[in-house]
Amino acid sequence: MPAANIADLYRSLRKGREDGKDSAGAGDFYYGEMEMRRRAANRAERILLWAYWLISGYGMRAWRALAWLVLVLVTASVVVLHAGYTRPAPITAVLRNPSGGVVYQLKTAAPAARLNPPQAVELTLGAALFRDETQNLRPAGRWTLLIVRLLGPVLIGLALLAVRGRLTR
Repeated sequence: MPAANIADLYRSLRKGREDGKDSAGAGDFYYGEMEMRRRAANRAERILLWAYWLISGYGMRAWRALAWLVLVLVTASVVVLHAGYTRPAPITAVLRNPSGGVVYQLKTAAPAARLNPPQAVELTLGAALFRDETQNLRPAGRWTLLIVRLLGPVLIGLALLAVRGRLTR
């Protein structure tokens, strides 16, 4: 029997379980339906369904989505720590009198040459959870935080979807 027909059969069984208020049984049939859909799909859809399975177990495995979130945050923190931050220049302010003489000169100390690990983690978490304005980032750091800004909410959403599914069972 072709995988597409088996997917339709699983879908019908899932629908019957949902109508009977059996969420746990419906979840099992949903998982089987998605597996058969993946096997019957064309190449592009198969890749998307495979990624959905890998990242969150078809929206049913919260720990997978959270593990991927931690992996993304740790990787992004390492990239920002080692390649994404540039040292800002020290600030110099000079106050002159009308004749041109220097009245007061203020020089700030040069900031640290690079981020320390807690600062990199804080910067990455800020990008994942909030819209954090960042300064002194190299292109590698900006792109890394952009990717975190995209993946962070998606992975959190998949984890919440899985938790919601667990709570309704």
